[in-house]
Amino acid sequence: MVQERRSRAQRKAEIEESLILAARQSVYNEGPDVSVHDIAREAGVAVGTIYNHYESKADLFAAAGVRSFAEFSTWIEPVVSKIDDPVLRLATFGRFMIRMPDSHIEHSHVLWHTQRFVWGPKYRPSEEGELERDIRAGIAAGRFDATLVEAKSITILGAILHFIGLRILNPKLPITRGDDVVEIAMTILGVPSKEAHTLCHGRLPRRPKVATD
Repeated sequence: MVQERRSRAQRKAEIEESLILAARQSVYNEGPDVSVHDIAREAGVAVGTIYNHYESKADLFAAAGVRSFAEFSTWIEPVVSKIDDPVLRLATFGRFMIRMPDSHIEHSHVLWHTQRFVWGPKYRPSEEGELERDIRAGIAAGRFDATLVEAKSITILGAILHFIGLRILNPKLPITRGDDVVEIAMTILGVPSKEAHTLCHGRLPRRPKVATD
């Protein structure tokens, strides 16, 4: 019985993994209007299987967006974890994030197209949580202003995602414009403008290698 339950749990995890991967690939190729039938075909399952695991297409898209953000965060964690200053750490993460269309093109499309689905109560804490964690670390260190933390988190994440969308639409948009967005984010958090400019326009650490299939 234990083995049977374990096998069912493993099978459930495998199906959900295939659905998330299929949703990401479909959104990347076709955009957010892709049908559940196309996603099911990409995953090699029946349409009903999607609804056995997710409440709706929006729910599946939210899960796919959260997974993309988590994988990107895991990729850059070895770099930002070495930075002690919470302000520089957050600025560095933001600068790598605005470069997502260059380093992780599929993730950037998925995040841009699924962001509106992620903002529900089921998934929002997983995406916004890391940002708010770093902001609160900066507050504890006396480096950030403590007022309106949630509103600031929403504003900053929204601005960064908007720039990612602009860069997808216009790959020639100078990446320094994105650094400017992160600079503004730092000033929103209470960092003096001159310091924010220095933090957001300095040399970035060497980025980790990007895994290829």
